[in-house]
Amino acid sequence: MKFFLLLILIISNMAFATKASISDAPIEWLIVQTLMEKSKGIDTHNDHLDDPLVEEIFNNIIYLPDSDEIILQSSKSTYDLKSKLIHFIDQKLAMKDNKNDELYLEWSNEGHSLYDVQILKTKSIQRGHYFFNHVHTSMSNDNRGFYYRKMSPKTTFNVIESFLKMRRAKGSVTFTDHDTDQSFDMIKHLQNENLSALRGIEWGGKLHMNLIGLKENWDNLSHGREYAGEESVRQSRSSNAFRVINHPNGRDPFFPYTSWLDANGIEVWNSIIENKDFNFLSFLSRSNNRAALAQWSDALKLGKRYTAVGGSDYHFWIPCLRDRALFYPANYIPNENLDKTKIDLMNGNSSFITGPRSPKMNLRAKFSHENKWSGMGDKLLGNGIAEIELDADFIDTSVRMRSYCYNIIGRFSNILNFRKKKLWELRFYNRAGEVVAKKQINPAYFGSKTSLTAKFKLPISGSDLIRVELWDIYKNSKEVDLLGATNPIYFN
Repeated sequence: MKFFLLLILIISNMAFATKASISDAPIEWLIVQTLMEKSKGIDTHNDHLDDPLVEEIFNNIIYLPDSDEIILQSSKSTYDLKSKLIHFIDQKLAMKDNKNDELYLEWSNEGHSLYDVQILKTKSIQRGHYFFNHVHTSMSNDNRGFYYRKMSPKTTFNVIESFLKMRRAKGSVTFTDHDTDQSFDMIKHLQNENLSALRGIEWGGKLHMNLIGLKENWDNLSHGREYAGEESVRQSRSSNAFRVINHPNGRDPFFPYTSWLDANGIEVWNSIIENKDFNFLSFLSRSNNRAALAQWSDALKLGKRYTAVGGSDYHFWIPCLRDRALFYPANYIPNENLDKTKIDLMNGNSSFITGPRSPKMNLRAKFSHENKWSGMGDKLLGNGIAEIELDADFIDTSVRMRSYCYNIIGRFSNILNFRKKKLWELRFYNRAGEVVAKKQINPAYFGSKTSLTAKFKLPISGSDLIRVELWDIYKNSKEVDLLGATNPIYFN
């Protein structure tokens, strides 16, 4: 029945797809856009969000967290609410600074890259596993006023298990609650061959760090808020964890790469807020992910090695977005050995994706006279012609998020962007941050039965690296949107 209703929505909007406006939006879409906009101003350490419009939303809907669905009340109050939501969004759009996307303009003037990329369709893709990072549960010591919108460690674990089951995939997760690692002890008995967990915590005060796979009963666990900046990095060393600096550009002042010291990883993409589908009312949001990605690139130029990770930073549900906000950005490790997750992260053997339609990426390289391939995070010694190959695994991209409510939102977002031509662009970067190769692709040519291999040859003489970013290119609206990125392979 739900799919039939969804079909009606699509067909009924097709007639005016080229002139769809906010007043045509389903109330689910209006609710989500409003709550996303309101959530951008939330300090996650405050207990309450005192907002009459948010209160009115929750007084007029029944939310079913198990299925991530909204039940609307057929009443005058719901009709009045819709009018208020339209008015709120129209006001925000009137205030929106429609400045140009600087990255799009910069890339439009690049010209051709040095090396040509060959694209092949393939059905033979190495299987790996997901790693879900920066996930909070009801054990997290923040947003106590939102406790009813949090999920327990057990519920969160079960939701992740369901996500993996639908994709016939394996995965691992770290729960990074503020000031406590107790969530791991509450779910460790639930681990199985398809889903494992690493003991974790979000540690620190002004500087937040995820400590992943930390030792049990670490004596400095409760003292994180006593340190700041570089001292946090130093004091976390004894945790024996994979130590990640979270959202380094998410606060003012930002935390510069010159102060990252010996941290193991950097959260270069935090939450879904900056993704185009959820950034309708603002151009860029509080996370400043692009700036964090640029900082990581600057650190690589100096010869530093930090594993780039994505983190969902999931704290509490927003109706219709529970699963999307919980799982993405997701990390991908190109092997199915869950026991090696922490080691793989330490070594940089991972990539990350920002949403369910992004293909999981695995980068490899070898010199033409050799037989053995090196992977992400590996060091490859020698000079000569290097063969570079990237696998983009589309197998999971055809699996819908299970919420009907979420898909209603996605469909209307597509209708609003009906006339916007969209392509993807693979961009291969060296240590200097230069694009040495790039290729635009049409994602419609790939899917659950057909994945992609991109390859080219790169001359190597001396110290260098190669890494990949995948972007959405919206030519009509002149915008770009990150879909995913790999960690580098290092030469010499």
